[in-house]
Amino acid sequence: MKEKLVMFLVSAVCVISCVTVTGLAIKNSTGDHPAIIKAEDKTYTLTINSSLYTGAGTSGVGYTTAKTTSGTDIKIKYNKLSPFEAFDKGVQSGFNTMSNGSYIEILSNEDIHGLGGVRNIQFNSTIKSSGDLKVSYGWEEGIYVSYIEKDVAYTQDPQSYNFSLPDNPSYIKIEFNGSASDKMGLGSIAFTYSCEEIDNPYALVNDFYLRKVSDHYEVVSYVGSETNLVVPRKVVLGENNELPVTGIADGFKAAYGNENIVSVELPDTVTKIGTEAFMCDSSDDSKLTFINLDNVTYISDDAFLNCDSLGESKTLNVGKVSFVGEFAFSGTYLASRQLIFSASAVEIKSAAFWNSQIDTISFSPETNLTLHTQSFSRASSLTSLVLPVVINELPRFVLEKTTLLTDLRYAGTVEQFNAISKGSTWRKESAATVAHCSDGDVNL
Repeated sequence: MKEKLVMFLVSAVCVISCVTVTGLAIKNSTGDHPAIIKAEDKTYTLTINSSLYTGAGTSGVGYTTAKTTSGTDIKIKYNKLSPFEAFDKGVQSGFNTMSNGSYIEILSNEDIHGLGGVRNIQFNSTIKSSGDLKVSYGWEEGIYVSYIEKDVAYTQDPQSYNFSLPDNPSYIKIEFNGSASDKMGLGSIAFTYSCEEIDNPYALVNDFYLRKVSDHYEVVSYVGSETNLVVPRKVVLGENNELPVTGIADGFKAAYGNENIVSVELPDTVTKIGTEAFMCDSSDDSKLTFINLDNVTYISDDAFLNCDSLGESKTLNVGKVSFVGEFAFSGTYLASRQLIFSASAVEIKSAAFWNSQIDTISFSPETNLTLHTQSFSRASSLTSLVLPVVINELPRFVLEKTTLLTDLRYAGTVEQFNAISKGSTWRKESAATVAHCSDGDVNL
């Protein structure tokens, strides 16, 4: 019997609310779909028949069952659950506990053809100490495309945690991770689903999950074990039918943690790096030493935040980059030490290079440059900055605390430089005292 994971509610009851849609397909034992049941606004309830408990300190997998309001059995799979330790207020009475490494999945029988697309999960819990809540999602049993993670902190009173899931998956897994003494007491869990089966919008190529966006794919996650990643350049859908891979999606996730990626080889089709794609927590040391950006035009917010080892060669090629998002290279140590922008128009958002370690940043004289507050603020190793003729302005704190910046060059004339609008604190605590222009110097 093939089992389907749906999602659950832990203590005694799980409530699932359903929006109005055309119907819910029912699957019989032959795998056919003989009936469509109209599913108007209705509340379904799963009731746990027994405590989710494997015994204190155990790590084995346990199973129990629940019933829907229609009487259908739902199989619940869980690991490392036990009775909760009471706090002073005793609010955990009757709760189940998720300790470090615990997880729960819901597996329906084959009479239910999934629950269709899950839109949102909400559950109430109390936390002893702190940890991370992780909701993994996908469209095939036991195979998860990516996940959403939230930090949770100590609380005696039940708190509500909400997860909005992208692309309406059908398979969900909830995990709790903390130290050995961290625990989460579970109350109720409710989830909203569309009541219609959602086709898997993802493709799996060489251990990369890719999401279809219009006429191209973006890389969402990597589920393999390699730390030197080679991103595929296309997805083959059939004979004479293939679509290019054009970007790394927002929130890209590697199964072993993004901080363990050593190198990334991008195909020439990839032009976008998504928000937080290779971001590393400040408490972790990033191992990323190389990524080729030869054809990348767009680098989103926080894309390389705290990548403190980035750059293998003398020059990291950003020649085609036209947009660098907020904090994109903040806290980044660029062993390449030199960035050269050559696109016809370039925008550097606020704090894009805040507190980064880089020696030289230069722009082609023909580039139309847009800068924002603190674009290069606190880039304490920046010694040389070469600016193009056309600049929107030199805004507040744009060169704040660039304490080694002694070579500030401007491709235009003295007259043109003086005409640029400048914020009163544009070079606060900067070493730059002279702007070298094409026909002379300007004392700052």
